[in-house]
Amino acid sequence: MEGSSSTQFSSLFFSCDPAVSEEKPHYFLDSCFLCKTPLHVGDELFMYKGDAPFCSEECRQQQIEIDDAKGRRKMKMSKKLKSKVGDDSNNSTAKPNEVYLRQADTAVAV
Repeated sequence: MEGSSSTQFSSLFFSCDPAVSEEKPHYFLDSCFLCKTPLHVGDELFMYKGDAPFCSEECRQQQIEIDDAKGRRKMKMSKKLKSKVGDDSNNSTAKPNEVYLRQADTAVAV
């Protein structure tokens, strides 16, 4: 821009000026991951998976149990799907290298 003394910034930039921003920035250590209880400087923290803070051992243990239950459910579903896929392939009546006629003049090799 010729003759323009002001610089325009892209919308990707933001202001970190506290006078402009009324909200206090949220940090991941501000509250318990499970119960959302505020955590303060000097409070004892209980961490899980590296980045999840908890206010007590009880909250952390509850989250561990929740994650374990999710993992068991996922594993169970995975085993069900694998066994279903295995059953479908075992129930096939076709033998290897056999040819069947699907439609008139169309041969399908299995």
